[in-house]
Amino acid sequence: EEALRNFILQHVDTDSYSLSSDAMEMLLHAANDPRYNDVIKRYSGPVYRGIAVGSDWMDNNLPPGWKKMKGLGEGQSIKVNFDYVPEDIEIDSWTKDPEIATDFAITRQYRDYEGLTPYAIVLKGTATGQKWIDLQEIIQQYTDAFQGDYYGEEAEVITSLQSVPIIEIQVVKIRDPK
Repeated sequence: EEALRNFILQHVDTDSYSLSSDAMEMLLHAANDPRYNDVIKRYSGPVYRGIAVGSDWMDNNLPPGWKKMKGLGEGQSIKVNFDYVPEDIEIDSWTKDPEIATDFAITRQYRDYEGLTPYAIVLKGTATGQKWIDLQEIIQQYTDAFQGDYYGEEAEVITSLQSVPIIEIQVVKIRDPK
């Protein structure tokens, strides 16, 4: 219990991916244990991730001819079918809230791609199987300790899967070249 508590606190209290595969295995085990499964719960359903990408990423992941799609612009959603593979991360973090993903995409757009013409997009994936944990109940236990610095973290879901099926991409913002 103490090791799991420390993993969770470190994860919530840092700006990095701090959960290891060992911590994830403990969480998955606890989700099956009647002593803990009222707080540590598995998740299945839609998941979202906000990212900023360039045209090359769009070329590789959207249907051919995406640039010519009628009305491609902010707010448009595009149906897709591919697996998103995170880079060098044991435990991958997503959200259940598309608005949080939208905010994150825009933040990433301005932080990561200074001077380029990126797209801020939201990936919509599907969490299925037994490898997803919903952190909502866990994080709510520590809300007072973090004084609101973790807006949106209560909607966080994590997985140890090395790829997530993506079914839709929403274009959130297109930044014009300067």
